[in-house]
Amino acid sequence: MIIKRCMAAFMAALCLCGAVSCSRSSSSSDSDSAPDSVLGERITPDEDDEEFELGEYYVSPNGIKLYFEPEEFPEELVILMEKYFTSYAKNDYDSYTECLYPSYITEMNKFLEGEHGYKLDTAFRNQCDSLRDNMGGDYDITRIKLESYDVDLGEFFDYSSECFGKDYYAEVSGEVDKLYPMMFFIMAKGAEEDHEDLLIKEYEIVFAEKDGRFYTFG
Repeated sequence: MIIKRCMAAFMAALCLCGAVSCSRSSSSSDSDSAPDSVLGERITPDEDDEEFELGEYYVSPNGIKLYFEPEEFPEELVILMEKYFTSYAKNDYDSYTECLYPSYITEMNKFLEGEHGYKLDTAFRNQCDSLRDNMGGDYDITRIKLESYDVDLGEFFDYSSECFGKDYYAEVSGEVDKLYPMMFFIMAKGAEEDHEDLLIKEYEIVFAEKDGRFYTFG
């Protein structure tokens, strides 16, 4: 399966240990980027490059390597994905909430306060601490890979529906223009390390597009 192959490639990337890449950018005739793309040209690693099996990628303005198919995911969505996970690495709650669907924030704050006595900001910071502990300290996101994924969207939203006491999937799907389910992999490098580690692998996430903007849930 594609997902398993990609996972194996990302596991292999743990051995890169700061290697310098020998890559080439796609020419203007075969570039997958729009002329106004903030990501620039798609980069194809040379066949003798240690990163070749990871596939083609774009580099964000923050230097993060982004692996995705532009016909599957809009560039704006991928940029938001980067912002979302960078917010965890930087413990930046404001940036985090800018990535979330507005009603999700409202409903989750109600649920958390009623059930646990705290709000989303505390849950976010707890997750930041957990990821930081997993990396052994401060870290930076280095790579994000997205794969299209067939999932029962109603089932994906079951937990939110249970927490919020309503059919949240029906509500959201009736409001947005499109939902994008995907599988993702995140690689990162600790502040004191010279190699990358797989921070998150094979996790599902859903993004929503509404009126030209993108959001996620959770």
